[in-house]
Amino acid sequence: KMFRHVVENGKIPHLFPDGVRATSFLDKFEKQIVEISGDQPAISKYLYSNPVYVGFQHQNCNTDNAFFFRRPDGTMDCGLLDFGSFCHMAFATAFQGSFVSCLGT
Repeated sequence: KMFRHVVENGKIPHLFPDGVRATSFLDKFEKQIVEISGDQPAISKYLYSNPVYVGFQHQNCNTDNAFFFRRPDGTMDCGLLDFGSFCHMAFATAFQGSFVSCLGT
């Protein structure tokens, strides 16, 4: 319900495309989010089930939280600038955190 409120009553209507502001989309979204939220424990269990895909990382390693460089042999390496959200998490979770801030274009 909060998402619908923000879309319909927010001060930033230009943020959402026409299709997202459509009542039919919002009705479907609200129904699906309720169904999906019940699966959250199973999703989390799966994400953390294999230690090969879990490690210490930042929840969103974008350019304001990490730096990237090439070593003399050409391999890519990186380092962290912000340890505030650095923790043990599934790689899929960290990837999603980084992907969220990508530009839509």
